[in-house]
Amino acid sequence: MMRSMLTDQAAADHVRAALGRQIDSVGAALPAAEDSELRAALVVTALLGVTIGHQLLGLAALREAPADHIAALLRPAVKALAGPAG
Repeated sequence: MMRSMLTDQAAADHVRAALGRQIDSVGAALPAAEDSELRAALVVTALLGVTIGHQLLGLAALREAPADHIAALLRPAVKALAGPAG
Protein backbone atom coordinates (compact mmCIF):
# COMPACT_ATOMS: atom_id res chain seq x y z
CA MET A 1 0.00 0.00 0.00
CA MET A 2 2.79 2.42 0.91
CA ARG A 3 4.47 2.03 -2.47
CA SER A 4 1.19 2.26 -4.34
CA MET A 5 0.13 5.48 -2.62
CA LEU A 6 2.58 7.43 -4.76
CA THR A 7 1.05 6.35 -8.06
CA ASP A 8 -2.49 5.14 -7.35
CA GLN A 9 -5.18 7.59 -6.22
CA ALA A 10 -7.25 4.94 -4.41
CA ALA A 11 -4.21 3.80 -2.46
CA ALA A 12 -3.34 7.42 -1.64
CA ASP A 13 -6.88 8.01 -0.39
CA HIS A 14 -6.71 4.87 1.76
CA VAL A 15 -3.36 5.84 3.31
CA ARG A 16 -4.52 9.44 3.83
CA ALA A 17 -7.61 8.21 5.69
CA ALA A 18 -5.57 5.80 7.82
CA LEU A 19 -3.03 8.49 8.68
CA GLY A 20 -5.88 10.89 9.44
CA ARG A 21 -7.24 8.43 11.99
CA GLN A 22 -3.80 8.05 13.56
CA ILE A 23 -3.35 11.82 13.68
CA ASP A 24 -6.77 12.19 15.32
CA SER A 25 -5.88 9.53 17.89
CA VAL A 26 -2.51 11.08 18.72
CA GLY A 27 -4.04 14.56 18.78
CA ALA A 28 -6.67 13.44 21.27
CA ALA A 29 -3.91 12.30 23.62
CA LEU A 30 -1.96 15.57 23.45
CA PRO A 31 -2.48 18.51 25.79
CA ALA A 32 -5.07 20.93 24.45
CA ALA A 33 -3.37 23.56 22.33
CA GLU A 34 -4.08 25.68 19.30
CA ASP A 35 -1.67 23.59 17.23
CA SER A 36 -2.34 20.11 18.65
CA GLU A 37 -3.48 18.74 15.27
CA LEU A 38 -0.27 20.01 13.65
CA ARG A 39 1.81 18.52 16.46
CA ALA A 40 0.05 15.18 16.04
CA ALA A 41 0.58 15.27 12.27
CA LEU A 42 4.29 15.95 12.79
CA VAL A 43 4.65 13.02 15.19
CA VAL A 44 2.83 10.62 12.88
CA THR A 45 4.61 11.72 9.70
CA ALA A 46 8.04 11.75 11.34
CA LEU A 47 7.51 8.14 12.37
CA LEU A 48 6.16 7.37 8.91
CA GLY A 49 9.38 8.72 7.44
CA VAL A 50 11.43 6.43 9.68
CA THR A 51 9.26 3.49 8.64
CA ILE A 52 9.66 4.30 4.95
CA GLY A 53 13.41 4.70 5.33
CA HIS A 54 13.70 1.40 7.18
CA GLN A 55 11.16 -0.82 5.45
CA LEU A 56 10.79 0.48 1.89
CA LEU A 57 14.13 2.10 1.18
CA GLY A 58 16.23 -0.18 3.34
CA LEU A 59 18.53 2.62 4.46
CA ALA A 60 21.54 0.93 6.04
CA ALA A 61 21.75 3.33 8.99
CA LEU A 62 18.16 2.51 9.97
CA ARG A 63 18.31 -1.21 9.16
CA GLU A 64 21.50 -1.73 11.16
CA ALA A 65 20.51 0.30 14.23
CA PRO A 66 18.79 -1.48 17.11
CA ALA A 67 15.16 -0.40 17.50
CA ASP A 68 15.76 0.77 21.07
CA HIS A 69 18.56 3.07 19.90
CA ILE A 70 16.33 4.58 17.20
CA ALA A 71 13.59 5.06 19.79
CA ALA A 72 16.03 6.73 22.20
CA LEU A 73 17.15 9.18 19.53
CA LEU A 74 13.59 10.01 18.48
CA ARG A 75 12.23 10.31 22.02
CA PRO A 76 13.29 13.97 22.64
CA ALA A 77 11.69 15.11 19.38
CA VAL A 78 8.46 13.26 20.08
CA LYS A 79 8.39 14.56 23.66
CA ALA A 80 8.91 18.12 22.40
CA LEU A 81 6.00 17.76 19.99
CA ALA A 82 3.77 15.98 22.49
CA GLY A 83 4.45 18.30 25.41
CA PRO A 84 2.76 21.55 26.31
CA ALA A 85 3.01 24.32 23.73
CA GLY A 86 5.61 26.95 24.33
